[in-house]
Amino acid sequence: QIWQMYLLKYSMFIKRESLKKILNRMVDKGLITEFVIKSSIGVTNYRIFCADYNGVRLYTALKSENVNWKRTDVLQKTHIIKRSLAKNQFLISYLKHYDFEYSLQKKITWISDVGREEAIRPAMELTFKSHEQIDSVVFLVDVIRVHKDWEEEFSEKLLRYGSYLKSVEDTQALKKYYIIICAESPEQIKEASKLYYNLRHIRKMQEISRLKLFYTHDLELLDGRYNGTLIDSLRSIEYNYEKREWEECRLNFDIETKDWRSIKFEKEILQNEPIQKSLGEEKTENINIDKKELSEQIYKVVKEKGCKFPIPAVKISTW
Repeated sequence: QIWQMYLLKYSMFIKRESLKKILNRMVDKGLITEFVIKSSIGVTNYRIFCADYNGVRLYTALKSENVNWKRTDVLQKTHIIKRSLAKNQFLISYLKHYDFEYSLQKKITWISDVGREEAIRPAMELTFKSHEQIDSVVFLVDVIRVHKDWEEEFSEKLLRYGSYLKSVEDTQALKKYYIIICAESPEQIKEASKLYYNLRHIRKMQEISRLKLFYTHDLELLDGRYNGTLIDSLRSIEYNYEKREWEECRLNFDIETKDWRSIKFEKEILQNEPIQKSLGEEKTENINIDKKELSEQIYKVVKEKGCKFPIPAVKISTW
């Protein structure tokens, strides 16, 4: 996922072995930390990275913003790690086929009807330019995984989404909002649909009376797994009282697609690749640098290349 983000976000091609060396060095310098998840069928292992102490300090200095981070944040429950990986895959899949602006886990705040400040943090917010009468279309994307309390968490978040959309009703003429739910399977989509139906029709929760959800799941994000486009595969599930059956409704939103394979990539020249000692010599040597020199090199590269360095990609895949 880090390699793909580097490719799609910055149009930079980097050899996987070179990226592996950089990540290993970043682990050694305390910029990131690494976990290995072993496959249950023994085919392969998965390397997962998240920001470590020095990485958070570097990011804070470069972005001039405070980050709510604790050392214990590197230890997360399995469903949280799976949710983060699914979020990454959703973003990667959409970057392959669409142009849009996005933010990750952005905190959205508003004032409720009773004058109280409320907040919600979607997994990501995608903003598409619209060719219609409205200015833009906004996807508020949430990723759900099956775990002990997922149903309660999902229900509570739906109520907050309903409250937020009600607070921005006046701007609906300029922006169109959609709530996109990425589940881990078709079975979880069915369960989520029933929870939404229960809140809206059985418990009569007014907060979500105008809320309409559109669903997808992990496998549908992979190329060749959906018909038409990714957006075509999004659908809402509603109960038809007249027919007494569940019906699917596709999202009616037309946007130009692209083929990521047509993107022109640049090759990145890496600072820590072996270099020639002198002309005519075949021997190479690795650059050995201490922590201070490494920080200065990273800062210089970030400044010169506009953050075209693995740190942003690592942040995207772990925060």
